[in-house]
Amino acid sequence: MPTPTPRPLPAIHRLAPKAFYGWFVVAGTFFQSIVCVGIGFYSQQVLVDALPAVRGFDRVAVSTASGAFFLLVGVFGFAIGPLVDRLGARRFIFAGSLLLGLALAAIGRIESEAALLPGFALLALGFAFCTSVPTGAILTRWFVAKRSLATMLSQTGVSLGGAIMIPAATATIAWKGLPWTTGAMAWTIWIVALPIVVWVLRMDPTDHGLEPDGSLDHARASRHVSLSAQQRVWRRRDALATRTFWLLAAGFGCALVAQVGMVAHQLAALSEQMPRSTAMWGGSLIPLGSFIGRFAVGSFADRFDKRRLAVGLLCVQGLGILLFSWATSPLALFASTLLFGLTIGNIFMFQSLLTADLFGIPSFGRVYGAVQLCSQIASGAGPILVGALHATAGGYPGALRWLVLLSLAGAALLSRVRPPHAQAGSDHEEDAPSAATAG
Repeated sequence: MPTPTPRPLPAIHRLAPKAFYGWFVVAGTFFQSIVCVGIGFYSQQVLVDALPAVRGFDRVAVSTASGAFFLLVGVFGFAIGPLVDRLGARRFIFAGSLLLGLALAAIGRIESEAALLPGFALLALGFAFCTSVPTGAILTRWFVAKRSLATMLSQTGVSLGGAIMIPAATATIAWKGLPWTTGAMAWTIWIVALPIVVWVLRMDPTDHGLEPDGSLDHARASRHVSLSAQQRVWRRRDALATRTFWLLAAGFGCALVAQVGMVAHQLAALSEQMPRSTAMWGGSLIPLGSFIGRFAVGSFADRFDKRRLAVGLLCVQGLGILLFSWATSPLALFASTLLFGLTIGNIFMFQSLLTADLFGIPSFGRVYGAVQLCSQIASGAGPILVGALHATAGGYPGALRWLVLLSLAGAALLSRVRPPHAQAGSDHEEDAPSAATAG
């Protein structure tokens, strides 16, 4: 069979024609993450605080809708994983960006608690379509040896987006109202993300006659990633039969119950001890810490065992939550928030990186979608758990201390992760990727 003619690179490559195009992809996913993930994820913190305050909705009802959002992100990510491997990621990111904006605009106009779940479900569908599964599949194909660095640079956009969005949205709600604010969020997503999908992002370097990292020699030189393992094709049922898969899913599940529960309620917890106008700046410390921590860890993670780094991060996460639950002064609350924030982006990043390193490139979408489903089912309980414990534990300090134990349990589980040894499936199976992926 003749070799397919390589497709031309997008015109933006002419800006630096000698540069490896993978770095243009990283830049594109960086800006797309600012608006899609930065707004989509951190909007949970704003909405859990604003909907009870502005609309008078019951906090437990809003927390339940937020918990359903995280659960459904996992369900939808699981569903699209094999399709991303087969069809490419760009069409999903385009559709997801449209849906994410529509959902935010709709949630800002909700007048009844009965509409909360449908609104957050649509938000979850859009978020799943344009975030970790499709963008992770793209970066996994473009980078092997420098995957941590590329992912860190890409996902730094999440932290930057959250750091800008939380104080801006909180202030704008007070100034212009909730409907105007969520409408502005929607237009921001559309104006930034949609052109990037069309004119910058591409799915696979091989479609353009290129190799990961610019050359497979870089991939072969990696001490911590096996090139042969990266090229293995897994059927989903074979991956689910490994102990590696379930330790990853359970470990990150515990981690994200604690993390998402803290994120969703942190602004409300601060508002109990200080004016909301002050608390909103404390809320922005989580994405700021995420920016600093992800940049610091991602810059050297390719040179170390990512499993051990993930275990250490979970221990720091538990410490940050514990100190926050003990804090009573604004300075102590803000300092512990920043410490917690140092871990948040890294834990999301390491879930993707460990899946890619252990299960490889061709089947990333189907395996990561399954890992994310399990962890998202668990993390969806975070806002609900903290909301319920708030009423029974006498406030946020007692409720949050349970999240410390979950962080440590996640660290213990991830410390047991080892490379899988099951036989890979055939690429002729029903759910295997096609030989050529669509961009």
